[in-house]
Amino acid sequence: MKRKKCRGHIVRLNSHITHSLKTFEKLSKLPILGFLLLYVAALTYGCTPYDCCSPSKDTKVKLLMKSSSAAVRENSVYNSLDIFTFNDDILKRIDSYVRYDMPAGNLCEVASRTGPKIVGIIANSHMGRYDWGSVNSLESFCDIRTDLEKEERAFPSMSGFIAVDESSERIKEVRIEPICSKVTLRSIRCDFKGKPYEDEMIENVKVYLTNVSARCRFMSEGYDLPERIINIGGLSEYDVGQFREPDIIFKTIPLPIGKNTVYPGISLLCYPNSGKDETPGTPFTRLVIEGELDGNIWYWPININRDDGGNGIGRNRTYIYDITITCKGSTNPDTVIDSEQLKLKTSVKEWLEQEAYGVQF
Repeated sequence: MKRKKCRGHIVRLNSHITHSLKTFEKLSKLPILGFLLLYVAALTYGCTPYDCCSPSKDTKVKLLMKSSSAAVRENSVYNSLDIFTFNDDILKRIDSYVRYDMPAGNLCEVASRTGPKIVGIIANSHMGRYDWGSVNSLESFCDIRTDLEKEERAFPSMSGFIAVDESSERIKEVRIEPICSKVTLRSIRCDFKGKPYEDEMIENVKVYLTNVSARCRFMSEGYDLPERIINIGGLSEYDVGQFREPDIIFKTIPLPIGKNTVYPGISLLCYPNSGKDETPGTPFTRLVIEGELDGNIWYWPININRDDGGNGIGRNRTYIYDITITCKGSTNPDTVIDSEQLKLKTSVKEWLEQEAYGVQF
């Protein structure tokens, strides 16, 4: 079958660009390959990935998307896929790039030149196809960050790697998973037995995260210190207002909390924060319950995954809490309460499991 003329999003060094390289270098201070990413993308706007061609000796990579039952329930579609291939050598320079917007079906195709490659995949990047101009090597790719304010609950940012070469089996699998984690308040109730306010209820209840890591590398391994922190020491209306979806870090419970267990089904999102020690620059991320009790506002802040040897927030985890409040809390949203003020049942599990991408030559 005759190959179509290349008008797609795949970025490579071909003979036509090479002959014009000296001219282009005068027009840009970007690294050469970073500039070519922008130049070729500008020339090829509007083409679907299947319109793309490749050099005479190339490798076609097919990526087969599969979703586990959990992923189908919570993240059944991708709104974008950005797929990069890098030479698997000392320099690890970029070889090709392809962008899929709202990919249909479970199969997409990537082309690159022959030789061993490292394929990096980012799903739901919340970035435009022309925002990757600084990526000219695997190192620069791994340095790209994303911000929590851009996240969408239905399309969380996800990423993964795979190494491929001509000797590989025809289909290999690569696991991609969300960058952020989820903090779930599964149930909450009060038990004020023996207290003067035994029959009181907590009203105007708010649930939110504080000391939240709001910037993270797309290719994070989940052992990260916070680079930028929001809701420092308490709830910031300004910080919450910067979110596309504010309920990612802040929600309310419309009913008062009393002796009967309430199941609010609240899940909040945050990026990894796994620093060993708490310092002014690396505060622990907290889940805060705020409400009115006996005529005053009280706070019940909880360090997330720090008890019983927990090392804080990792990547692609769900931290589940069942809370029983036993007395009045703290007057400060940043002062962690103790075991006499509430009882906790906690569990940790994976959030989303994307079973595989199949890579086919």
